[in-house]
Amino acid sequence: MYSEHIFLLPISFYYRNYAKDKTTFMREVAQSLNEDDNWQSVDNPRYRADENQKMILRDYNTANFFYYPVLDIIYGNNAKNVDDELVLTYRHIIGEQNAKLILKVSDDEWYQLEIAEVQFRVYFLSAGLLSIKLINRQYSQIEAIDRINRFARKIRAPYFNVKSMPAQPMQALLKDIKGVDLADSIQIKIDDEIYAEERYLKEPNLHISDLFMSFFNDDFACIESDKQESQEFLIYPVQKEDMFYICNYAHVDMISELQSLSFSDVKEKYPSLFSSNRKLFDDQMNKGLVHLLSSNSIINITDSFDNYSYRKTNSSYQEIVKLVLVQRISIFKFQNRFAFVGYSIYKKSDASSFDIESIYSELMMFLSKVYYPEVSFDAYGTKIYKTLQGHGNMDKQVSDLKAYFSEILDYEKLEREKKTNFLLTILAVMGGVLTIPSFITGFYGMNVFLPSFDENIGLISAAVSVATSQVVIWSVLISILLGLLISAFFLRKEKNIVYSLIAIFVLIVILLIRVLI
Repeated sequence: MYSEHIFLLPISFYYRNYAKDKTTFMREVAQSLNEDDNWQSVDNPRYRADENQKMILRDYNTANFFYYPVLDIIYGNNAKNVDDELVLTYRHIIGEQNAKLILKVSDDEWYQLEIAEVQFRVYFLSAGLLSIKLINRQYSQIEAIDRINRFARKIRAPYFNVKSMPAQPMQALLKDIKGVDLADSIQIKIDDEIYAEERYLKEPNLHISDLFMSFFNDDFACIESDKQESQEFLIYPVQKEDMFYICNYAHVDMISELQSLSFSDVKEKYPSLFSSNRKLFDDQMNKGLVHLLSSNSIINITDSFDNYSYRKTNSSYQEIVKLVLVQRISIFKFQNRFAFVGYSIYKKSDASSFDIESIYSELMMFLSKVYYPEVSFDAYGTKIYKTLQGHGNMDKQVSDLKAYFSEILDYEKLEREKKTNFLLTILAVMGGVLTIPSFITGFYGMNVFLPSFDENIGLISAAVSVATSQVVIWSVLISILLGLLISAFFLRKEKNIVYSLIAIFVLIVILLIRVLI
């Protein structure tokens, strides 16, 4: 084996029933994948049974590399209820078959690689990570390794060198980048039969490659495809053009040259690997291992795949990359949700529609179960972790999410205070209205002595008093009624009209009682 290539496609899910029931996403995805014969669930990714049926760790090095809480988002928390699971892991059966990936750059240049594994992880925050592991046993040249990385990582056609899409066929545009940023075609074959194919130049499209969608059943569709109306789960690629890739490359001469020559000389000799956007980590160079990191790749160069340092840390560094990608997906989803909240506030929608409680619970789960300041006691691994996070400026983005959510909470608190004040105002008005008849009734009650009641003066005095009180009461009630009607007319907000109508109804009832009395 000359090299190993792992391509990672981070995706965001849009679950159609999410608005109805936010707690069933993991259950529905699990049900769909479990009913698909092409996917096999890894029930307990952390442990496996040995020949004596004793449970042992699947990957001892990785389990001991990370802090214990971090393992939950890597392997899952083994919850009894699938709705409470943090991550579900599935493997595609194509990894157990004689499957090949044929990368055709041009008629004269093509590469054939073995498909060792296709894995899919589903995370509780409506996120997913598809990984495709390829093995290269034929091409040892560094140029070939670079070409495999460059062309196999494509999610879709790259950006065109035009300001707007012209009327000419898209094939004409794609020909300009053929062999530079885009391969002619990519095929997956099983026993020499085509399983899936992406032909960029003959069947161009702007949505995610059909090559990746071939792994999923009809419940899944790309959000940018024409099939999205009927599918249950819509997939949106977070990285629009290229997948993140991990390349493990054994090259003993390069390690020797890095140890003996200056870095500038090595960079000049291998410009395709040592580009300006890749950062070199050579802390373990004396152990025969170096790492090249960029925002969308990590290249591990070792003198041998049997190297102890490489074997000890390789799977752990892969999990670091996957964890950072899940963090990117989660931040992307929170940004979208907050954007919706901001638009709803702009449109003066009811604060209850924001579902702030749901956002709060998910944000707390993200901060406690996904976004860790540190993941390992290993200083070198922590350095790689922080570098990958720094490429996405994640610390600032998470800080911005917290600040934005704090603003949402302040707004929601202000809305609650407005509602409370309005209700108190209504109660105060109603209390004032009821105070007037109570006062008059108490003043002219049965125990009040009217002088000379049997005489005409007494009768006239009593009639005048009662008439005066009735006029006062009716004047006050009618004035309040007119005031509420006018306020409901001029303040045409739904909640104001509802509260005004309630108050008007109460006043009408009081007026009817007064008439009957």
